Amino acid sequence: MFLRNSKFLEEERNAPLLDRNNNYLEGATLEALFERASEWPGLVGATQGYKVENVGVTNSNRIIMADAERTFLDPTRRKTLVRILSCYENKFGDYHQGLSLFSGFLLLTLPEQAVANIAFALATQSKYIPEYWRAEAVAAATDAYVWEHLLQKHFPELAQCLKSHKVLPETFCQKWFVALCVSVLPFSALFNFFEYFFKQGHLYLFKFGLTLVSTFKDQIFKSQDYEIYSFLRFDKDLTKKHIATDDIMIDVVERAANFQLVPFDITSVRKDVYEVHLRARLERARQLQKEAEEESSEDLSSTNSDDSDDSEGAECASCKENAPDMWCVPCKKLLCEKCHKAAKGQHKKNHKVDEDWEKYDKK
Repeated sequence: MFLRNSKFLEEERNAPLLDRNNNYLEGATLEALFERASEWPGLVGATQGYKVENVGVTNSNRIIMADAERTFLDPTRRKTLVRILSCYENKFGDYHQGLSLFSGFLLLTLPEQAVANIAFALATQSKYIPEYWRAEAVAAATDAYVWEHLLQKHFPELAQCLKSHKVLPETFCQKWFVALCVSVLPFSALFNFFEYFFKQGHLYLFKFGLTLVSTFKDQIFKSQDYEIYSFLRFDKDLTKKHIATDDIMIDVVERAANFQLVPFDITSVRKDVYEVHLRARLERARQLQKEAEEESSEDLSSTNSDDSDDSEGAECASCKENAPDMWCVPCKKLLCEKCHKAAKGQHKKNHKVDEDWEKYDKK
């Protein structure tokens, strides 16, 4: 509950997480926000979760620490976030940056264990977003195409417009679905967004996206590719240009809650869009990755083999310590310069030697 600290807003004013605050928290009644947030675990059935504790540093933790640095400024707050994310990664074996943004926002008004419990609920209940917070977020990409399917049903002209501009849904839906709009919506709208999502589940995400694009449809029809993305991602430039104000986004969130989706079988649609848009591409990507790993393994094996060829028997036969400098023809063994001069064993200084010893070593 970082907002309990009276210095939080002063210390974190320029933190990346607060980029969409727009002075909302400064003017809000914090106790009212704490009371609202205290109901969120109950809304998602977060009665239990993974235990938050310190874990060892791994490669994944290093990524997590970098994401924490992109969320808060204060090192202590970053450590709190890292604990939540690292324990999540330990529990589920994977992680996505979207969880960092979501958890960071919840930490403003909730204790860390409650944040972990909510994350656990969202990641394990089919009503919400299981499999979204993965490095390869296939489930989120699949639902992006489910959203496109719904866009074709509700707003076919908009769907055709995005298609003609080659705007793929997986390139912008991630901000809505995986990061749950933390970097999209102003804070004045985000609290309501979370509550509707907690109540309605992933269907609310589809409804929000459809409401958003329909709100800006006139501008989208007139826009170029990069400008379309600015609407779909709700870039801050839109606010500066007074095209999309905080009040407009609050209205989008509210209207989305009552948006009536056409009847559809989400399981069937998910299967269909995965087959059409993702399966072949993912299989090809995985095959290329496998081939690259095999090639890398072969190169390493070849290198080790070459090293082995150079080193196998590549030691002085007398001292067993030094690298060889020559081959003694009569003794038929490798010798270092020191042992040659010392004439150890049956070897004599006048024996014929060949400094090109490698050709004998490989026979």
